[in-house]
Order: sequence, then structure tokens, then C-alpha cells
Amino acid sequence: MNLDSAIALLSQYGLWAIFLIIMLEYACFPISSELVLPVSGLVAFRLGHRITLVILISVVAGLIGSSACYFAGRAGGGFLDRLFHRFPKAGRQFHKACDWQQRYGRMSIMLGRVVPLFRTYISFASGITRQNYLEFLLFSSIGILSWNTLLISCGYLLGENFEVILPYIKQYSTAILLLIAAVILFAVWKKRKRRMQ
Repeated sequence: MNLDSAIALLSQYGLWAIFLIIMLEYACFPISSELVLPVSGLVAFRLGHRITLVILISVVAGLIGSSACYFAGRAGGGFLDRLFHRFPKAGRQFHKACDWQQRYGRMSIMLGRVVPLFRTYISFASGITRQNYLEFLLFSSIGILSWNTLLISCGYLLGENFEVILPYIKQYSTAILLLIAAVILFAVWKKRKRRMQ
């Protein structure tokens, strides 16, 4: 999906299209959140929708899409493992997500929502490891809300000029998100260190 077709589709069908596209993106369809979320903000700006409504819709859509992957992982972990064995590059990323999920638990879900590629597999990993579903929803909500608010707000606040930031989002999103993840992991480490003393 390119920029012009995303703008046309979301403008024509409004909030329903925003909901559906974001849900599909979180359900691991090959749709770029770095494109769809700012475009959703732009379309909301153009159509006069409140940004809070669009963010709420995006979070609900993200949770539904992520839940589909969670339950697919929970029901068919062995199948997914065999499938990823056939695609080694994707399989490595998938196994890294599973390892990270087992190591960091609920924090991995929240952080995984904002790390490109990793976000594709974290819901499957959470299902495979049989993480508590309500815990999965809670930490997914935090991560999804953070990521979606950032990108939708960029599109909404910049309005017609949002195309200016699109290359920067793609270029720097990983670095910014790694910095955020490092700060959160440091806080968790510090908290655990205090508990051990």
C-alpha cells in the first residue's frame, strides 16, 4: 500500500477503514504501521474527527488484531514453528521474539509493540508461551496506545504537511524506540536490584 492509495482509501471510507486497516496490520498482514497510522491522523484532520476518537479506534483495532495472533500462537504453536522452519530469516526473528518473551514476560509485550519486525511476532510468542490473556491485553494496550498515539498525532498535528516527517519516522523509529526500551529496561533492572537488597 503506497501513500496515495492509503490516503484515498481512508478518506473515502473514514473511521471504518481506519479500524479495518489497523486491525489487519496488527494481525500481521503486510501493512506498514509507519504509513497507516500517520495517514490515519491526516485523514482524521481532513475529515474533522477528534484525534482521541481515532486513537481509541486504533487501540481497539490493534488489540483485536493482536488477539487473533495471540490465539493463533496459543492454538498452533507447533504449526507456526514448522512454518517458520521453512522460512529461516522469519524463523530467526520469530524465535528471538519467543526467547525475549520468555525472558522478559509482560514487559516484552509492551516494548514489542514499538519495535519494528519484533512487533510482528510478539503476539504469537505470547500465545505460544501461554501468557495470561488479560495480562497480554493490558501490556499490549500500553504499547499500542504509545505507538499509535505517537504516529497518529504526527499525521494529525502536521495536517497537510505530514509527508515531511514520513522519511524521518522510517529512518529514526528504530533508534528512538531502542532508546525508550533502554530507559524502561533500566527502570526494571533498578527496581529488581532494589528488591534484592
